[in-house]
Amino acid sequence: TYVRPLRNIFTKGIDKKQREKEQHLCFDSCVHGQFLLTGTRGGRLSSREPNLQNQPSDAVVKRMFTSRFGDKGCMYAGDLSQIELRLLAAACGDANMMEAYEKDLDLHTLTTSRIYGTSYETYTKLHMEELQRDGKGDEAKELDLQRRIGKTCNFLTGYGGGAFGLMTVLASSKVYKSLEECEGILEKFFASYPGLKNYLGYYKKFIERNGVAVSLLGRVRVFEEVNGEDGQAKAKALRAGCNHLIQSTASDIMLVCLVAIENLMRKDNLTSIMVSTVHDSLLIDALREELPAIHDIVDYVLNNIPEVLKGSFGDDYDTSWMIVPLSGDCEVGLNYLDMNKIPAKGKVDWDALLAEKESS
Repeated sequence: TYVRPLRNIFTKGIDKKQREKEQHLCFDSCVHGQFLLTGTRGGRLSSREPNLQNQPSDAVVKRMFTSRFGDKGCMYAGDLSQIELRLLAAACGDANMMEAYEKDLDLHTLTTSRIYGTSYETYTKLHMEELQRDGKGDEAKELDLQRRIGKTCNFLTGYGGGAFGLMTVLASSKVYKSLEECEGILEKFFASYPGLKNYLGYYKKFIERNGVAVSLLGRVRVFEEVNGEDGQAKAKALRAGCNHLIQSTASDIMLVCLVAIENLMRKDNLTSIMVSTVHDSLLIDALREELPAIHDIVDYVLNNIPEVLKGSFGDDYDTSWMIVPLSGDCEVGLNYLDMNKIPAKGKVDWDALLAEKESS
């Protein structure tokens, strides 16, 4: 799905199905994918020819993406941390969800502990590593499975999905639960976050009354299906409407960040280039000597969203709805696969972070 079309971009007819279009290998020896502003209904940028957003997150093919600056360059990435879940917490105003982010807890770990009635520490990475060291691998594996279920609940039910949807998504990950088991899991999930349950009920009624869903930044998506006779289509539209409120808001915030980062990079006369974005993340082809300046810019923008929005839309722009802190993480590496996380505090040792990993 990815390697073969990419090979055709370089060499015409290397596979059985020849391309009639001209190749995308440009004068600078780089592949330039197209990014579309209107490719999705929710506002996310989409990509094609080739789709630079369609790479497996941990596949070795990502190692082929390296800096155009050769030994003087590297790849720098920024990511908005759990932005959709943070926006969901802000939209529904659930006290437990908001408290998790205010105390810098991991929401997936918290949700799992509430569903299974155990302590927060039980599902932390540290506890699972301790179990592995003590020879309790099966117990650690079971806890990890439960955490995956909790994580799925956060993403699925926050967008209006039900027990059948949970069962289907888990099955696609080879986690098999009966419909009754999924109903029980969701009952405990919503008992933990009553504000979220109330929000979903309210917003579905809003979509039914108005035939539209509106993001927190004002992007409108029409859902004519809610007024039709097809119950299945109506239910699907209501789920998509709940999704739109969160996903579209996250998308628009990311678009604002991209513009702000690009403007600041050009203002500082940096040679480094922003080359790609995948939903809530961005990728910069960076000169090593410019890394400190790039990191100052990206780290500031991703961790000061209210100020960035005011800078983009005016000082009178209302950010009072941002009642949950938004934050971002950054990584750096010699290629798009082997990236190391940049510490949030303290002096950054760029040479150590750029030390090339051994090929697996």
